Amino acid sequence: MKEVRLSIKITSGDMHHFLVQQNYRSFSGLFGVFCSTIATVYLLFTFQSNPTSSNVILALIGALFLVVQPIQLKLSSVQKVQLVPMFQEPLLYTLNDEGIKIQQKEEEAQITWDDVSKVKESGKSIFVYTSPLSAFIFPKNQYDNQVEEVKQIIKEHVKEEKCKWK
Repeated sequence: MKEVRLSIKITSGDMHHFLVQQNYRSFSGLFGVFCSTIATVYLLFTFQSNPTSSNVILALIGALFLVVQPIQLKLSSVQKVQLVPMFQEPLLYTLNDEGIKIQQKEEEAQITWDDVSKVKESGKSIFVYTSPLSAFIFPKNQYDNQVEEVKQIIKEHVKEEKCKWK
């Protein structure tokens, strides 16, 4: 049986990368950035002829997805990693024919490959989703020499249409 073992310690940078991918790679995230960009551009070209209240509203809409949300995602990622006990110690993952086994201290859980709803690869990580908002984060810099093995095991067990590879 082919098996890969990974020891992963999620950092605030890893969590931030996941949250950015989650928020800005969806239709609603892209639509929000589009609306904020349009509001900002419109404000820049019409601020002298607009009433002050319109300028304030346009500035707020412009800042919402281009300034406020990125800051909120950064703060949220730092807070999650610092406050959630699971992120204080490395997680041990075993990927094999049966699925993914997760271990930490005395705790252990197992998911089958059927539990995987989708897999996304970014330049920095592989995300194995078990629900629309929940994923295992595998930062590539923590297992450089095993990236291809991890991808191969996932490809063998998860339907191709559920996977988005780089």
